[in-house]
Amino acid sequence: MLLYIESKAYPDRTFIDICKPSDTVARIRAYLLHRLHEIGHSNHQFRLRYKGTYLRDAYTLEEYNLLNNAVIHMVPLSDVSEWNTDKRFRQSTLEENSGDVEDIVQVALRSEIKLLDKRERILNNFKILMMMQIVLVFLSLFTNYWYFFFAYLFVLAMALFFSPSFTRVNGWVGTNSVRRNEFMVVMVFLSCLMVGAGVALLTLNVMELTASSYPTDRCISQSASCITDANSNIIKLGVCTAYEQRCYESSVWTGAYYCLVIMFMASTGVLSAFLLHNFKFNPGDYIERYLVQTREFEQIMETARMGSISQKRNAAFELATMASSADDNKFQIVTDGGLDVLITLALSADLTTQEYATEALAECLTVPAIQDQFISLGGAKTLTALLHSKNLRTAHEAITAISYIVADSDENKFFITSDHGIDDLLHACKYANAANRKILASIFLELAYFADTRAVMASKSTSVEAMIFLLVRSTVRSREMSNVDIDTTVLALQTLELLAIESPSLVASQEDFLSYLLTVPVKILDQKIQLLTTKLLLYFTKTPEALEQLCMTSDLTDKLLYFAHSNDPELLNALSAISLHVSEPFKHRERLVHDGFLEFLTYLQNASNERESWNMADQAISNLQNKQNPDDDVKKPITRPPTAMTSSASRSSSVVLLRDYNDATADQMTSSEA
Repeated sequence: MLLYIESKAYPDRTFIDICKPSDTVARIRAYLLHRLHEIGHSNHQFRLRYKGTYLRDAYTLEEYNLLNNAVIHMVPLSDVSEWNTDKRFRQSTLEENSGDVEDIVQVALRSEIKLLDKRERILNNFKILMMMQIVLVFLSLFTNYWYFFFAYLFVLAMALFFSPSFTRVNGWVGTNSVRRNEFMVVMVFLSCLMVGAGVALLTLNVMELTASSYPTDRCISQSASCITDANSNIIKLGVCTAYEQRCYESSVWTGAYYCLVIMFMASTGVLSAFLLHNFKFNPGDYIERYLVQTREFEQIMETARMGSISQKRNAAFELATMASSADDNKFQIVTDGGLDVLITLALSADLTTQEYATEALAECLTVPAIQDQFISLGGAKTLTALLHSKNLRTAHEAITAISYIVADSDENKFFITSDHGIDDLLHACKYANAANRKILASIFLELAYFADTRAVMASKSTSVEAMIFLLVRSTVRSREMSNVDIDTTVLALQTLELLAIESPSLVASQEDFLSYLLTVPVKILDQKIQLLTTKLLLYFTKTPEALEQLCMTSDLTDKLLYFAHSNDPELLNALSAISLHVSEPFKHRERLVHDGFLEFLTYLQNASNERESWNMADQAISNLQNKQNPDDDVKKPITRPPTAMTSSASRSSSVVLLRDYNDATADQMTSSEA
């Protein structure tokens, strides 16, 4: 199967690995280490992620249900800038002045590279050796056993034609490499046969040379006819003598030749046997062994406390992996003082160490029994401080850990809100993505449910500002529902409703919040969100300043009409209550009537099925139809109760005033009758 590995550190490069479903994730990482070594980055500190899940080294691809042509993402443990900086410098050897101890995985990587280099070098030497023997093949025609040429040619042709090709950078190349093990087995066998044949022919030749004195019996028999034909001719006898000498030299050459053949074929067999053994090694065998091995917990904790930056980074990574694998590991971490270590690592200057230490803390805090001990160690301050981290994943893990705490324990909620915790959560709301916004909204809602923390939240406007940030960022200014985060919006509105119950003026005092609420039905068609928005609008009528702000809103009638399209009785009841409060100020009645507010109230009466809503709408209609300003009514003078000293004077003056009033009334009645 094929795997495609992508990384943001290498936007223009995609690594392709040919693997089997039974291969472990460590094997894939080992392959990537070799590829990274070729481009000058031998740092092995990275993880593999598939569909948001980090892959653990000891698990197989089959266990993660990775299919053919799957795309995996390489996530470096270090920051991308550090990754790119290290990439510029090929780290084939450690610097002598470096204070870090070389990682065991790096040692394994170098061992594998040496083996692969040796394989490439010996395989090239094997091919050179085969080509050198081409001369020997043709020289066999000049020996006494010239028929050896055909066997030698067959072996040499097969060796050159079917020899596999390998380079450390590109791996096995060509179709011949598929049967490389079988080829080497055959070459070992043929080399042994050729050596045996060479030894046999050499033995025959030596026996021939030593069987008789110079010249050999074979040469004498071959020159016998020549000597007979010479017939005492000195010249011809000289020729026959030369022929005998040449025959003897040929026998000597044959012996020397087969000594060379035996030497070359023995070398070929030895190289073939070595390559056959070397072929059993596959890239990643050593690295996989060290990646999947289980390290002692005490060793990890010691490294986390006293190690270098890179060692602490690895220790935080391993602790996060341990914590995510089983609850027993979480309790082991807590029992051995791991929470203190993780809190220290989470506050490290190294962003990667922060990330994995925070991930380990979040995994541990999924167990409620661990949360109390974590809070007693001052962990709440650490989590809220991590909300300011530049690493988005660190902030995400911190938000997740806080959500576990506030969801499982009311007693621990107060520690989250203390020491500027609400301000830290507000900072997180400003920069959170969609997933984190939902978690943050749920955190605020959990805090608002608890009376003590709700009082803290209502004491200042930070919580309301945070919810408004979430609402604005979760609602894109578009009519498309797909651009609205419904869940986050609902959670934020529910939190604001609880805060409005605690302090109506706090919610109503936020600038531009009223305009946002009035535009909600234009953006969101969800009925629950519209109901929550209407309830919040009702709190704007609880204080004179907020009511004045609501009444002065332009196109108020049209905006409220969007809410009235719902058939929810509770929403219509809230709209009727809002309309009743809006109709009470006399100075706005004329403008409301001009804007068609009477028609809107009539629509509310027709749409409502409850008497209470109908009565409130009817009372609002009566208020708008009443043109008399209650401020113009005659107000009775306010008098102080008479004292003992002024009672008689007050009585006499009252009599005078009453007599004057009766006379004026009588004159008015007389004139009216006339």
